[in-house]
Amino acid sequence: MKLEKLTDGEITRRDFVKKIGKISVGTAGLTAFGLSSLNTKPVRAKGKVVVRIGSVWHEDEFTPDVEQEFMSLLRKHSKDEFDPKFFAAGSLGSALERSQKLQAGTLEISNTSNSNLATYVPMFNSLIFPYVTRGYEGTLQTIKNGIAITQSDAFKNICVKAANKKGFVMGFWTPMGVRQVALSKKKNLTVKLPEDIKGVKIRVTGSFVERKIFEFLGANPSPIAWPETFTSLQKGVCDAIHNSSVSVYGFNFHQLVGTITKTNFYPTLNLYVASKKWYNRLPKHLQEAYTKACNEAQEIQLAQVKKSEEFCAGEIEKVGISYYTPTEDEYKKWFDAINYKKPMWEPVIKKVVGDLDTFKKIVGV
Repeated sequence: MKLEKLTDGEITRRDFVKKIGKISVGTAGLTAFGLSSLNTKPVRAKGKVVVRIGSVWHEDEFTPDVEQEFMSLLRKHSKDEFDPKFFAAGSLGSALERSQKLQAGTLEISNTSNSNLATYVPMFNSLIFPYVTRGYEGTLQTIKNGIAITQSDAFKNICVKAANKKGFVMGFWTPMGVRQVALSKKKNLTVKLPEDIKGVKIRVTGSFVERKIFEFLGANPSPIAWPETFTSLQKGVCDAIHNSSVSVYGFNFHQLVGTITKTNFYPTLNLYVASKKWYNRLPKHLQEAYTKACNEAQEIQLAQVKKSEEFCAGEIEKVGISYYTPTEDEYKKWFDAINYKKPMWEPVIKKVVGDLDTFKKIVGV
């Protein structure tokens, strides 16, 4: 199926507002699911292989994520040998903690962000250098451009293989929009040009590349753990966040934000990954079932991006938050100030990717 059809939302599905049901897992619950054990063999219960899937997302969030469909596909292609269990709201730990559990083989599958995975596989940072995905072409096109890179032979041969060596088996990508600069109401500022962001205290992830973007722009980037971000913005520890509309709406940041500027440096490319230790211990027919489920979930997921982005942006605007889309001339100023081809990025590329030739192969330049 063509990517254009997928991202234009031609595939329909149930209403996105999830009614997953609250999950509260204590030590006893984790032990029951085998999570506190260091046993890396597939956990079986009543003859089925238990598949624990960890995520940061809460219930009742309008996102293009497709965990329910993914679980159905795992059951379908395994002929009900897989028994998937979804753990929401970070109940199995942060993204980094879940990644560590994947490496240890004590968690089967986790949703994570490209930025977090780059902590273990630095070459994934290639996707978040500013304007590699040509954000000035618009939100949805930026996502398409990012996904096109991940589907290239170069990305699979370099990045996916590197992830496998680190203990991860790729699943499927779950784009959550494009990262934009969202300013607190207290800041009372609309960022239109690169010079407007100078001195702004902005929350960033642990990504070295993201931090350098804002350092180069003269802002004051501060890595803040995601669970602490809402309170930090509320109390003025930071003035702004760098997130997509889906995250702003899904985590209630629209209660605190005053303006959002579509800087579109790069898309938020989340993904599902599995534990290599767990995957290697599966019989071949279940490995094939996992792969088929991931492939089909990818098609379904990509179809939801446009609908989700439009819904979240609409809900954000309803509460009085204004989006600012730079003009063509203003985007040129952003591009000229921070694009990945500028000489200042060369040492960063070498640090986080390895060498310039590898980077160019990955991003297709």
